[in-house]
Amino acid sequence: MAAIPAFLLTIVGGLTFLQVVIDSHFYHEFIEQAFFGHKRSVKTFDSDALRVNWHAPIRASDVRKIGHIVDAFEPTLLDRLVDRVRALLIMEQGEARQRALAAFVAQVNTDRTDISRIMSELKSLRGSGLEGAEIEFADVDASLTRLQRTADVLAVVSAELGSEPDGVTLHGIQKQLADTLDELTPKPNVEVKGD
Repeated sequence: MAAIPAFLLTIVGGLTFLQVVIDSHFYHEFIEQAFFGHKRSVKTFDSDALRVNWHAPIRASDVRKIGHIVDAFEPTLLDRLVDRVRALLIMEQGEARQRALAAFVAQVNTDRTDISRIMSELKSLRGSGLEGAEIEFADVDASLTRLQRTADVLAVVSAELGSEPDGVTLHGIQKQLADTLDELTPKPNVEVKGD
C-alpha cells in the first residue's frame, strides 16, 4: 500500500524538478550554446531600446480615429453637465445644494482640464509630420475646432461659477451647454419634397 503513494510522490517530485530545470536560464543557455552557438543574454528586457529601434510611423488616419473617439465623447460630457445643471436648478437652497454645486464646479474644471490635455495631444500628433490624405488632416482639424469651442464654453461656465451663481446664472449656463451640445450633435438629413 505504501508503494502507490511513494510512486505518485516520485512522479510529482520528478515533474517539479524537470519544470525547475526547464525554467532555469542555465538550461536555456545550454540549449542556445549547443544549437545556436551563442549564449543567451540574461539581461532584462530593455523597453527603451525597443522603442528606439522599432519605427511604427503614425498616420493621419490614426489621428483621425482618435478625433472620432473624442467627437463621440464630447456630447456625452456636455449632456452629463446639462443634466447636473438641471438637477441643481430644481434643488432647494441648503447644504445639499451647496455640495452639489461644489461638485458641479469641480466637474466642469476637471472636464476643462481633460479637454485641454486631449487638444494638446492631438495638436502635437497633428504637427508631427504625419502621412495622410488632405481630407484626413481636415477631419483632425475639425475635431480640434470642436474641442476648442467646448473648451471655450467650459472656460466661460467656470468663470460664471466663480462667484456664487444664482438661478438666472445657472439657467444661462444650462443654455450655453445645451447650445454647444446641439451644435455637436449631427442633424439627420431631412429630404424636403416639393409640391
